[in-house]
Amino acid sequence: MNNSIWLEENEAIIRKKGQGGSLMVSDLVFPCHGSLKLDENLTKELGLHVDASGIIESGKNADGYWKGDYKVRQRTKKALPIFEGLHLRYTGDFF
Repeated sequence: MNNSIWLEENEAIIRKKGQGGSLMVSDLVFPCHGSLKLDENLTKELGLHVDASGIIESGKNADGYWKGDYKVRQRTKKALPIFEGLHLRYTGDFF
């Protein structure tokens, strides 16, 4: 068996994941302002989350994996209120 690998210049080998835990991250990114988030002043003023990202510990002995209801909660409880806080005259539709 040959253990050689071809790589582009300045490219590193991606190692296999070990037996330890891992995190799964979900975020909403827009061309107008990047990752969907509010500054601290708006967060306090509007009483909203700072950002729309979601993080879970994946695996059978943790949170599991991203499911439809996680995505719906992320969008309805975080993303839509933040979007509407940033764009006061508009309603977001991420579905």
